[in-house]
Amino acid sequence: MTRPRTRPSCSAALADPGIRAALVLLGIVLAGFTGIALAWRGVAATLYVSIQFPFLVSAGLGGAALVAAGLALLTTHLQRREAAARRVEIDTIVRTTGLLAEALRRRHTTSRATPGRVRLGSTLHEATCRLVAARDDATAVTGAQAVAAELRSCRVCQPGKPTPVG
Repeated sequence: MTRPRTRPSCSAALADPGIRAALVLLGIVLAGFTGIALAWRGVAATLYVSIQFPFLVSAGLGGAALVAAGLALLTTHLQRREAAARRVEIDTIVRTTGLLAEALRRRHTTSRATPGRVRLGSTLHEATCRLVAARDDATAVTGAQAVAAELRSCRVCQPGKPTPVG
């Protein structure tokens, strides 16, 4: 059984100040078109230019100005909302990337910062050996693990014979 879709209520949509601002600007544009329609009606009602001119100037130019200003402000408003949403997305990506980098750094440091010896393949190295410095597959080992795995000592760092204590 599928759940019926619920639409957000009008009051929930109007709680967003961005939607309210867009509705006000759309109202200004509609008022401008109303002014243009009134100007058209007044001009079309008579043949005398001296009577048509006041309709054209007051309602026609005023309506055109309202339409132009309303559309310009609405466009600016929508672009700013889109830019704000994009900034939030970018901030989320940056924050997530930072957390991921920190987790990788922590993982890398904990695997490297263990004092003592590390295993690389079947060879035992000091944690500071130059052969394991750039490797991600080196793992920290205790002396007991090194003895149990029968690891060879590195010829570069020469960690010595591992003891099973530790």
